[in-house]
Amino acid sequence: MIARSVTRATAVVLACGCATASGPLVYADDVRDGVDGVTGIDEPTAIALSPDGAYVYVAGSGSNAVAIFARDAGTGSLKPAGVVRDGRSAEGLDQPGDLALSPDGANLYVAGFDDDALAVFSRDAASGKLHFTAVLRDRVGGVRGLGGAVSVVVSADGASVYVAGREDDSLVVFARDPKTGKLRYVETERERGFGPTSLAIAPDGRHVYASGFDASALAVYERDAETGRLRRVAIVRDADDPAHALTNAASVAVSPDGRSVVAAAYGEDALELFARDPNTGELRRLATAHAGVDAPARLRHPLGVAFSPSGSEVYAAAADPGSLVAFDVSDGGLRPIRVHLDEGTDAVAEACAVAVSPDGAHVYVAGYGHNAIALFRRGD
Repeated sequence: MIARSVTRATAVVLACGCATASGPLVYADDVRDGVDGVTGIDEPTAIALSPDGAYVYVAGSGSNAVAIFARDAGTGSLKPAGVVRDGRSAEGLDQPGDLALSPDGANLYVAGFDDDALAVFSRDAASGKLHFTAVLRDRVGGVRGLGGAVSVVVSADGASVYVAGREDDSLVVFARDPKTGKLRYVETERERGFGPTSLAIAPDGRHVYASGFDASALAVYERDAETGRLRRVAIVRDADDPAHALTNAASVAVSPDGRSVVAAAYGEDALELFARDPNTGELRRLATAHAGVDAPARLRHPLGVAFSPSGSEVYAAAADPGSLVAFDVSDGGLRPIRVHLDEGTDAVAEACAVAVSPDGAHVYVAGYGHNAIALFRRGD
């Protein structure tokens, strides 16, 4: 699992103006592939919530599918609401590694790792249903760089879609038609030996960040707001400073206010928090947390990271053996927050992705090892 999930590491960050719930996180429930009508989440690798929080979408890499769940806003519980599968109702979903919704909720984009492709869906906001509309494939129609498509993000203005090609050491730029959701290939940026696994875009749309697993680094790209084109302006490498913890950087996330960036270092069992310069996009290290040192011992092989909607907390999905780990980052540090996990559950085994509800009350974790999505709620 580890080798496969590393190439699909992702984090879902939801930015909204809602107030954030407080209190400890407590394991509450889970949904599992093949149980109570749930299908399509064998070996889940990514989770995305609709902008209104009414639906949850899960990439099932073992199912070659995207599963749809209706979400209870009060309890956070999930109910199966449909599945789209590769070769049946869609194309380009051979081992999907990541998915992203457009800001208006009208489209879902899915990175197909083994298909070297990006699948495009239109979405019914009322029912949550997906309709397959197109697939863009590597080396077809002039597209280059989608080899091992592993991560996808959409800009806040809805004008650009970016995809990381793990096997091509690339970032692929697409222009998006906000009215139709259709994509047009723009360019490919390559960084030999970088091994990108995760992308994040600042809410102001000025910069894109990429985690480089092979390079043990974070790359900073300046974005042209009119064309969507990228230009690398900085790179932070683990080797630059002994204080850095970026060995095998697996995922990256930007806070909703755009002032902070967090990265998960799979090879170092650590998280690193940075301050972001909104003008240049450059990063300044604020704090580092290592498993068993200044973080819970459960922070082993972190794969997915996400900020809370307020930006005051960070959540990490740690793969070995599997756990949700939380931190308070409100003061610029990484202060551990207690997470209550029922020892009787294995739903977070080999955890690889994490997503947060718009109100911050619920956190969802993809348990790759046992084909599950675990739900954590706020306790008293």
